[in-house]
Amino acid sequence: MAHLEAEQALRLHSELMVIGLTCQKYYRQPSDIYTEYQKFTAENANLLRQAENNLVLRVGVERFHALRTNIANDVSRRAAFMSPKAYCQANALFVGDLLALSSDGVRQYVARLAAGARQQVPACVAATPSRSAMVFKNE
Repeated sequence: MAHLEAEQALRLHSELMVIGLTCQKYYRQPSDIYTEYQKFTAENANLLRQAENNLVLRVGVERFHALRTNIANDVSRRAAFMSPKAYCQANALFVGDLLALSSDGVRQYVARLAAGARQQVPACVAATPSRSAMVFKNE
């Protein structure tokens, strides 16, 4: 798993976590959204573990934890700009589509997200290992 795929997998997981925590009272059928987040985590444990291991090896444990915190904070900040109900309504289709994917479908979706992110990273930054942390910056 490439580092951009690993980062995108964790961003996706963090997005779903924030949605799960924020939208529990809006999504109740067939079960609450946080329970669905937990199921997603269990069903995609291999992908998420692979992503975590990839990033820990690339940036070290301390920077990995900082990255994971920054990702969650970034998602939470974006959610804070909307009312909870509006945020949950805006993400309803995304959540439904994401939760309907198989594990292979999630891997393919993460690969597409990484391809899009790769296009946004200048080639000199992406190709320079000593500056790889720039790829992980939340801008």
